[in-house]
Order: sequence, then structure tokens, then C-alpha cells
Amino acid sequence: MSFADTVNMHLCEVTQLIPILDEGKLNVYRDNLPPMPSEYIVEVEEVQTGLHKIKLTKAVGPDNVPHKILKELATSLAPPVTSIINNSVRQGIVPDQWKLARITPIPKLYLPVNIESNLCPIAVNNSLAKIAEKFVSRHFNEYFDEFTDDNRSTTHSLWKIMHELFLASDSSQNIIRVLFVDFTKAFDVTDHNVLFNKFVNCGMPEHVVAWSMDFLCSCKQLVKIADSVSTVSHVTAGTPQGIVSGPNDFKLIIHDLQFDIGYVLCLLMIPQLFQFQMTHIIAYSKKPLIILCLGQT
Repeated sequence: MSFADTVNMHLCEVTQLIPILDEGKLNVYRDNLPPMPSEYIVEVEEVQTGLHKIKLTKAVGPDNVPHKILKELATSLAPPVTSIINNSVRQGIVPDQWKLARITPIPKLYLPVNIESNLCPIAVNNSLAKIAEKFVSRHFNEYFDEFTDDNRSTTHSLWKIMHELFLASDSSQNIIRVLFVDFTKAFDVTDHNVLFNKFVNCGMPEHVVAWSMDFLCSCKQLVKIADSVSTVSHVTAGTPQGIVSGPNDFKLIIHDLQFDIGYVLCLLMIPQLFQFQMTHIIAYSKKPLIILCLGQT
């Protein structure tokens, strides 16, 4: 067995205890899709622009289609690709070729010694799949904006936290405690059944739900390390790191993690309140089967 096969086998073993998506439930949901809204129809010009924007320096997908060909033939390829994307979203069915990802294990530290904790699997899928994902992700974000903090970025959140900490430190009466939480393999162990239910329960548009879940259903992956390439394996859980929709899926998984205290109190926790919130996070993490990394929390 090659090293690539060993890594691939380990990555698949992580998801063995997670229930497989109920495809019957997904099929029923997909069969009852309403007509696709006109705003979801992708125009040829948009796809052509997406093809032109493909970066030649980026890694080629598992289909091995050179990016230079996609860019130079963008005008000719845009109409058929547009038709494929529109029909895919309309039916909630993703082409099987778009579900294959090539995994590159990235070391978390120099000279990794443990596959489980020292390697981060980064997925690369086909360029056409990425373009389709971006269009679906656009509709996801348009709807999900109401759950976010005024469209602020991670940088804005950090500035806000630092501002509150500096204000609190002006008083010698304050004792500042900050709780940093890390989840173990949060992307890798996403339960597709839990994700499906959260998609539906939050009222996400039906075509976004069907397409997003079908994209994860019956996914396949192979691992490539230097010249060593593994066999193709089926993935029954998780959302690949490195793809467009991965962060969206994780945001949806944790969006209902809420606290009944103000923002400042979250930062300036008294010991009893600090312990209570930690207990709350541990209890919450058991529902979607997200494992807390206690060593980094």
C-alpha cells in the first residue's frame, strides 16, 4: 500500500461512525422543488467572465483540464457550461465529475510525525465545479446575511474584540477572561443529515438546499503526494476544506450556537459565568457531533 493510500484510508476512517445521508429523504425533497426563480438563472456572460478569471497559477483539478484551455476557449465554452449549471441547479443534481476532489495533505508543522494530527487535508476540485459553486454560494450568502453580524469580516470582529478588551483594561477592577474554542476536524466530521436539517430549518431557498446537499452526496476523493496517487474512495460525511461551499456549510452547522448574555459580558466573564458558557458549548457540540479540541481550547 502506498503512502497516499494510507493517508486516504485514514481520512475516510474518520467518517466511518457518522451516519450516511438519507438519500431517500433528499430525493423526495428534490422531487418537490418549485420552479427555479428567474434570479437563479446564470447568464452566459457571467460564466464567460468566470472562465476568464481562472488563474493559471492555481492547481489543475482532478479532471486534468489545463486552465489555459478554459481561459482561451471561454467564449466557446461559456454557452454549454451555462446550460449545464442552470440545469444542475434547476434539478438539484450535481454532475458526478464535479464531486471528485483531489486531496493534498498539508503539514501543520515541519516534519509531521502523525497523520491524524499533523496533516491538514486540502481539497482541489474541478474548475467548472468551482464556478458553479460560486453562483450557488452567492444565493446562500444573500439569504444567510440576516444571520451574520452586519456583514462584518473576521478582521472587523477582531477589531471589535480588541476594542472591548482595551476599554475593559482601563479599569483595574476588571479581570478579563477570554475563551478560545477549537473544534477537532470540524470540516471532516460534518454529519450530512444534520446539515440537511439545518438547511431546511433555517428556511434556505430550496434549490440552494438541494444542490448543496447533492454536491456532498456520494462524493469521491483521491490523495496525491508527490508522484504517489491513491485509489478513489467514497466519502460519506464531512465537507472538503479548500472548496467554495465548505465554509458556508460550517457556518450553517454552528449558526445556532448562541449565548444569553451580552457581548461585553462574554469577554469579561466572572468565573461562574465562564464555567457555565463552557458547559453550554460542550453540550451544544454533542448535538451536531462536533468534537471539541480540549487541548487547544
